[in-house]
Amino acid sequence: LRFLGELEGCVASDVDAALSVLRLPSFATRLEGLGTFGEGRKLRALWAGVGECPDLQRLQAKVERAVTTAGLAPEPRKFKPHVTLARFKRPASQGQRVGEFLQGHSLFKTSAFEVSEFHLFSSSLGRQGPVYRPEASYRLGGDPAPLSLEAVEAGP
Repeated sequence: LRFLGELEGCVASDVDAALSVLRLPSFATRLEGLGTFGEGRKLRALWAGVGECPDLQRLQAKVERAVTTAGLAPEPRKFKPHVTLARFKRPASQGQRVGEFLQGHSLFKTSAFEVSEFHLFSSSLGRQGPVYRPEASYRLGGDPAPLSLEAVEAGP
């Protein structure tokens, strides 16, 4: 929904507080279509797109307003909802295979699924690539209280 970059502790607390008060209903969406960020020698990632979803756009806009209210600069890039499927360390050797994969899966589409929460993640770069850790979760729909980290780790 929004890349935040590196945050100082007090700003991170302000962002968490701003996200904690967002109130939106849960909604359904689906993944559809595949694409890449970059191409050729600059190929960086393979992604699955998110189908047109006004509710997701509304959530993203509210998240953007919340984080700018908490003190972050506005995001200059257009929101492109996606799920990253793969990152490439050596893109030059992957380009043809990725192109073939995209052609063979051009009609990719999932069934609709419910979006009932969103999460705040931190990341740190390790030798094997980035490591993502959930820091907070926020429920959509009926329960206005943020989820605990234990609920995130335990799953549904």
